[in-house]
Amino acid sequence: MSDIKTNYGLLINKDIKLVGCKEFVPIIESNNYENLDKYVDLYLKDLTDRDLIVLGCTHYPIIKDKISNYLGD
Repeated sequence: MSDIKTNYGLLINKDIKLVGCKEFVPIIESNNYENLDKYVDLYLKDLTDRDLIVLGCTHYPIIKDKISNYLGD
């Protein structure tokens, strides 16, 4: 992972932060969104000043509106 951060960070001249959101997939697959707000806050609270977010899992577009609303986009 550090090679990805280094190589792409240098390529686009940006600091890259990788964030693992391990609870998102089980929430989406179980179709039980009761705790989603808690985990969106937990994982994304430090990303509010970002230039770009890449959703690195095929499950995440299902909750992209929740993520976008949280980040103010």
